[in-house]
Amino acid sequence: MRFVLATLGSAGDVFPMVALGRGLAARGHAVWLLVNGHFEAIVRGEGLGFLPLGSAADYEAAMRDPRLWDARRGFEFVVEGGMLPALPAAWDALAAFDPADTVLVASGLVFAARVAQEARGFRLATVHLQPSMFRSVHDTPVYDQLPLGPRTPRWLKRLAFAALDALLIDRLIAPTLNAFRARQGLSSPVKSVFGGWMHSPELVLGLFPDWFAAPQPDWPAATRLTGFVRYDAAAMTPPDAALEAFLAAGPAPLAFTAGSAMRQGGDFFRAAVAACARLGWRGLLLSGEPDALPPLPIPCSRYATRRSRRCFRAARR
Repeated sequence: MRFVLATLGSAGDVFPMVALGRGLAARGHAVWLLVNGHFEAIVRGEGLGFLPLGSAADYEAAMRDPRLWDARRGFEFVVEGGMLPALPAAWDALAAFDPADTVLVASGLVFAARVAQEARGFRLATVHLQPSMFRSVHDTPVYDQLPLGPRTPRWLKRLAFAALDALLIDRLIAPTLNAFRARQGLSSPVKSVFGGWMHSPELVLGLFPDWFAAPQPDWPAATRLTGFVRYDAAAMTPPDAALEAFLAAGPAPLAFTAGSAMRQGGDFFRAAVAACARLGWRGLLLSGEPDALPPLPIPCSRYATRRSRRCFRAARR
């Protein structure tokens, strides 16, 4: 079989797809990854086919844009700067494959894969990395801008989701999406893009275990949970001797990361250092942006306690 795995986002989004691709290739299938050019070396290093979805320069520009991390403007930036612009480019890449022998495995945010399923008959598995992509009026995920606690009536949750679609999500996405679908011969417009349309009716994979989030009665019927899918590119990078020595020198440290794409995590890491200082525990700060880290190493005497006299160390990821 041929598999095309497609996703948007940072390493946290791409690495699980690389793991899936490597597993499929090990079973003898031909595998391509449709991802940003920033990850080309990793994809090719695993012996998988690479299809570019935007350039590495585009990726860096997006990661450094403060709107990406803005609580109010972040979603709009992701939609208008990433999801919708990727739609025609992803469609063109998928058009080169034959639906008769190709299976698509795509993040729900890669709308072109869902359109290709509707318009050309591709088999599609939608992939979600986190439970928040599954709406539920039963055990409802926590959304920053939508406080729906366990005591909130279900009718009120449904009303809140409908308002969220009408006022934000569908307002931003549906006009462009439906215009694109119409150009592919799909005349019936869709709504509730996040509430239902993005999920493949054939298969929806939640890449997390049921103890992390149990399936709910109103999740898509075709949902299957796989457990966490791990991928580590450490084999492609020589080990850091100083880091190995630090890990071996004492108890396992508390590890802190603001995420693989975070470029503005200074406050987070300063709070992490302060927390470790109060606990008297070793800490490991993980960041791809050295400027976000507080000055290190911290003198042992500065945070000496009865429980620990060990220093912190920062490791570039």
